[in-house]
Amino acid sequence: MGFVVFYITHPNEEQAQNIASSLIEKRYVACANIYPVGSEYHWNGKVEKDAEWVSLCKTSYDNIERVESLVKSMHVYETPCITHWKAAANVEYEKWILKNVLR
Repeated sequence: MGFVVFYITHPNEEQAQNIASSLIEKRYVACANIYPVGSEYHWNGKVEKDAEWVSLCKTSYDNIERVESLVKSMHVYETPCITHWKAAANVEYEKWILKNVLR
């Protein structure tokens, strides 16, 4: 089995919630965890430090392109951080994820 976890950064909680809600309503992801983080990065030749929000979203391999496309269409960042990786969990949780997303 297996599934995919997306790690997406947002400028504020409202945008993180809005994007997560859209992903869940469309069944592109089974769930999203949203939390505040501090970020430090290079941008336009300077080092920036910001407070951001992160969403961790779980889905099937079949939904990678759907998730990326929807996030890009809703995101306010010029270059949003939309990363994903292969994940594994207890069998019951993986089954729950796959049962609750488009396939």
